[in-house]
Amino acid sequence: MKLTNELPPAISDGLRQAGSDTGDIALSIATDINLIGQYVRQWVVASSTTLWVFDEETPQKAALTLAFSETKEFRTMAVYGSGLLQAKVNGIWLDIVRYSNRTKYHFGRLAKQLENLREGKKLEFGPDDEVDPRRCAVSGVILEYPGQLSPFAVKHGAALSRVMQLMRPYWPAAFMMMVLLVVAVALDMIAPRLIQYLIDHVLDPKSSGKSQPFAFLAELKNPTYLLLLVVGAYAIAQVLRAAATVLNGRIASRVGTSISFD
Repeated sequence: MKLTNELPPAISDGLRQAGSDTGDIALSIATDINLIGQYVRQWVVASSTTLWVFDEETPQKAALTLAFSETKEFRTMAVYGSGLLQAKVNGIWLDIVRYSNRTKYHFGRLAKQLENLREGKKLEFGPDDEVDPRRCAVSGVILEYPGQLSPFAVKHGAALSRVMQLMRPYWPAAFMMMVLLVVAVALDMIAPRLIQYLIDHVLDPKSSGKSQPFAFLAELKNPTYLLLLVVGAYAIAQVLRAAATVLNGRIASRVGTSISFD
């Protein structure tokens, strides 16, 4: 987004009716919401002496006309879900326009340029005035910090191909990690079944008449033996799952370290 944009014809006509000409314009930028938060575009237009606000729905007449000689300062202020461009007039902060957080960077730059106009300085535009360093140039999403790689800008096919190329010398370790992962998932699925059996066939006092899901347990009539067997199996499953997870983590750490030094 630039700080000087081509005005729509209707806004240009309204500017002429306000007594100015498009050739005198130093700044022109559009908001995406109006002061009450509706999705109505408003244009902030400034010459060397005057600032106007035009509403695209009623462009024939300026919604606000403000001479720089009446102002003492310009600023932006963050509010819930949006921001406000304000001017200090007679000791009171006047709301000029509201903008969404998507455009807050450019309106921050606009406030600085309006200050330059108010002080009679010559406007100089640099790359920072047009490009938000915290916005991804490819996907357009806001980044946590300038220069961060957006996940939406990553070519996933190329990334997967690169990972496979790096993993090629370590395919035995990669295969072992996949096996351990499957084993850990399988052991995780066994634990709920053991708990279900414990509740339905061991702890339930009416379980004697129920059919056993495991044929080899049908001969065990003593509930104490069943309890010890199920609890022991559950403990073994948890120990094996933990061992598989730890071993998988060690292999992954070793492979990752080796790849980082390749």
